[in-house]
Amino acid sequence: MGVIKSMVDSTQMMTADINGEDGLFFYGDAAFPNGAVMPGDSVVISYRGALSKAVASSIKLIPRKGTIVDLDALRKSDEPQLTKPATEESLKNMKDFKEKSSRAKVVTSD
Repeated sequence: MGVIKSMVDSTQMMTADINGEDGLFFYGDAAFPNGAVMPGDSVVISYRGALSKAVASSIKLIPRKGTIVDLDALRKSDEPQLTKPATEESLKNMKDFKEKSSRAKVVTSD
């Protein structure tokens, strides 16, 4: 298990702290089985090669504990709300995204 320190999309390289050692990983062909990752995330990396220049085959995100917000209690309190209602534009963008994604073709490799 390790922690991602940095990711560079243009070179598809990332550095990660793996048990106290810095590793340099090429992630261009890696699978991300349970979601995208970013610096600061805890991950399990399957790789081949030496840590100085390894090729990642799978990068699995270790989910963080979620935060639960009680909106009913927040509405009843005098504290300011940290969220705002959706605008017409954001609702339209969400609807457009859902329509486009439902028409997307799924490509699989054999």
